[in-house]
Amino acid sequence: MKRLMLLLTLLILVSNPGFAQLEFGQPDEQQSGPEFHMDVANFSVPEDRAKSRMNIYIEIAYDELQFIKVGDGFESEFEVSAVVFDDDDFQVDGKIWKETVFVKDFDLTNSRSQFAFTYKSFDLEPEKYKVDVNVENVETGNVYKRDFKTELKDFSKDELMTSDIILADRITADSLGIKTISPIVTDPTKGVTGDIFVYFEIYNPKDEDELKIEYEIKGERTRNRIKGEYQKPTPAQRIMEAIRIPTDSLMADEYNLTLKLNGDKDDFEVKKTFYVNWVGMPSLVRDLDKAIAQTEYVATREEWKKLDNAPEDERLEEFKEFWKRHDPTPGTELNEALQSYFSRVDFANRSFGTMNQEGWKTDMGMIYIILGGPDEVERNPFPKYSRYPYQVWQYYRFNRYFEFYDPTGFGDYRLATPFSIYEAQRLITR
Repeated sequence: MKRLMLLLTLLILVSNPGFAQLEFGQPDEQQSGPEFHMDVANFSVPEDRAKSRMNIYIEIAYDELQFIKVGDGFESEFEVSAVVFDDDDFQVDGKIWKETVFVKDFDLTNSRSQFAFTYKSFDLEPEKYKVDVNVENVETGNVYKRDFKTELKDFSKDELMTSDIILADRITADSLGIKTISPIVTDPTKGVTGDIFVYFEIYNPKDEDELKIEYEIKGERTRNRIKGEYQKPTPAQRIMEAIRIPTDSLMADEYNLTLKLNGDKDDFEVKKTFYVNWVGMPSLVRDLDKAIAQTEYVATREEWKKLDNAPEDERLEEFKEFWKRHDPTPGTELNEALQSYFSRVDFANRSFGTMNQEGWKTDMGMIYIILGGPDEVERNPFPKYSRYPYQVWQYYRFNRYFEFYDPTGFGDYRLATPFSIYEAQRLITR
């Protein structure tokens, strides 16, 4: 029970805005609208090669939407606006559209694995653009905002080219061979979890008869790699092409896909970054061994020993089982304690890292991850009566303070008085 109370307390402290430490460099204030995932791809405009088509793809987990009871089911409506600015900040285009989601099963309204999908196309001159995207939950009026910059290709050149790459979970063709694509949005917070198709269009103005297509997928952290090549007849000037990739062989990681086209007259290369997540794991957990090491701050000695000594082929399941036992809302898809804990770890890495050490391994990182943000911080970068810069973190809710000093002068703050992981845990559970 004490371990459960520790995790629940961690969750409460993270979610309480009173403990937001903006002075540490936390991210921007959280937005109140439905958080969405977005991807962008550039294609040629079939009827006007002088224009370049920008497709914006958006996915929103059902759990992010506000559903209301309608008839024999539940309905949610959201509105999307996308405003396009040129390099001189002049608005050149913009669209507003609404989408409605209807489900019959109430449990689906809380799903984080089912997504509402929408997209819009913009046919523009091949230039640089900035795009502001807003998604509003119509029922609540809350808005979530994103923006991005992009440069659209000039497909009117007399050169072998391809569109950008998009990922899809399903591609079908009708009797005329016209393909219908079901895109997948992947960004740093949403990875793919099943087999995928790599879809792209080939533009062949030089009438190459055949192309050699090579592709390679490499993990940013892992050694996972997929390579392949094949010959492709190219009887037309525009060809819709897809390659199936079995992602079940890929570990959770950020992957870089390189696609090369080689012909007798020309060649071309295009790249795409995508992400693979473990099912049921937050996107912040990509390195399993490191995630297990970081769990030491919240595990008992016995739990930590079991995790750390688990055989290689059992480590992921042991890790999942540990967090499942401490899920404050079992039966739901989201494990709030797991998500909140690794959000703290991520914040510690971004805020307290040094030249030689990741933030979660530092004394400040340990205290922050276990206890949360301090109630008050006293900084003394140029103290009169001390040899070293120091900080004092006050935790009134625990009736404790921690003094950190920087012996190097490069932000490597250390506890003035040693304090163990389990002593910090006892402050929460007592």
